[in-house]
Amino acid sequence: MKLGLTNAGHRRASSLLCVSRDRVSARAALGDPLVRLASAIVQPYRASQEQRALAAQGYARTFPDSVETRDLARRMSRNPLEHVRKIIIECTTCCNYSCSHCYNAGVERTTEMKLEVLSSAIDTFAGLGVREFVFIGGEVTKYGDGWLDLAQNARRSSAAIVSVLSNGWFLGREDFEAAGCRYADDGAYLRDLKVHGVTHVGFSLDGRGEAHDASRGIPGFYDRIIKGFGTVLDAGLLPRVSLLVRSGTGAFR
Repeated sequence: MKLGLTNAGHRRASSLLCVSRDRVSARAALGDPLVRLASAIVQPYRASQEQRALAAQGYARTFPDSVETRDLARRMSRNPLEHVRKIIIECTTCCNYSCSHCYNAGVERTTEMKLEVLSSAIDTFAGLGVREFVFIGGEVTKYGDGWLDLAQNARRSSAAIVSVLSNGWFLGREDFEAAGCRYADDGAYLRDLKVHGVTHVGFSLDGRGEAHDASRGIPGFYDRIIKGFGTVLDAGLLPRVSLLVRSGTGAFR
């Protein structure tokens, strides 16, 4: 058996070498088991503690002896997510509405509390080149406690776009609680999203005017969302829409 780097290991090894700006740090980097494997491209697999640790971290994997070294070099430099442009993170299935078309209608209502797991996943995907992260629910803007910390982490991980999808419940409101914090109004909440690295805010629309209001069971809700686009822009964010396409009066077609 042989041990070779995964793409994640290849990227990590390259990162360790790039930050080595002096002789001391460079010498330390060259002594790192990951960098040594990157330099050799392949090692005989002896199940040593170092090798098992690299495999457990996802930085290396075993290959049959029949695999050529040049093929391993190609594999480690090829990003398995090179065609993945966006990662969607569903932090909660809890929602303040019960829309008939919702795919979460029969799903248990729960919120992810192990945020360190999601944070680690964000770091991994960002390290593999993903530059857009979308936070959804349920209604993550209301029930996703800690989701803004995840958004901030995504932005710090060089994400170009960090967006959230909402039903727009907070638009036009004052003195409300959202995801564990209290806000004076919708503008204050949106500005906090901006501070935490959010770049885009998307709203679900089920149709035009009364069609959307009927679907959500809230008169005037469509107009609140349309007006809310200006509030989003004033906060330095960009609005998006998620359209429900269906037949009937007022539908988007």
